[in-house]
Amino acid sequence: DAAKATNENLILRDMAQMNAFQLWIDQQTLQQDARTEAAMAMQLALLTEQTLRPQLDAQRLAASRSARKQ
Repeated sequence: DAAKATNENLILRDMAQMNAFQLWIDQQTLQQDARTEAAMAMQLALLTEQTLRPQLDAQRLAASRSARKQ
């Protein structure tokens, strides 16, 4: 019975270690997903600014010209 109990304890310890490792892997995956999401959001912001910058500059120029005429 002592050998069986020891064997069960080893199995339970191994299972606990495997579960802990799986949790660590899951955490690493979540962190990587968050980094990927942040990078994609930054890319979208930069592309949006690049696309809209000429229009914004034109509107500012028109507004400043209009303000000077008044």
